[in-house]
Amino acid sequence: MSDRESESESEEESDDESERKPKKTVPLWAHKHNLMKALDKQFETSSTRLDPDEIFGEVLTCNLEEIFDKKKARYQRRTSSGNWTKDHVTSMEKLSYKKVMGFDG
Repeated sequence: MSDRESESESEEESDDESERKPKKTVPLWAHKHNLMKALDKQFETSSTRLDPDEIFGEVLTCNLEEIFDKKKARYQRRTSSGNWTKDHVTSMEKLSYKKVMGFDG
């Protein structure tokens, strides 16, 4: 047996492993066909289309203690990726977003 045959056998085994059923059940809404239909509907232009800012409001910061309902020292540390004070969305960017998305009234 050559090295090539051995390689192809191991490749076949790994292909079989990737085709196995996932351990967790994928919900029906997350199946490709259903998901694509839902995403298409979400982005279609209609009078029932909702502006997410009107539902959720503006997010100014990300408080991990509120999200996870736990207090941890590492949540308080803010490295450059956790400091949002210098990098914020400008009023012009907000208006541009609303216009592009069709939420400008």
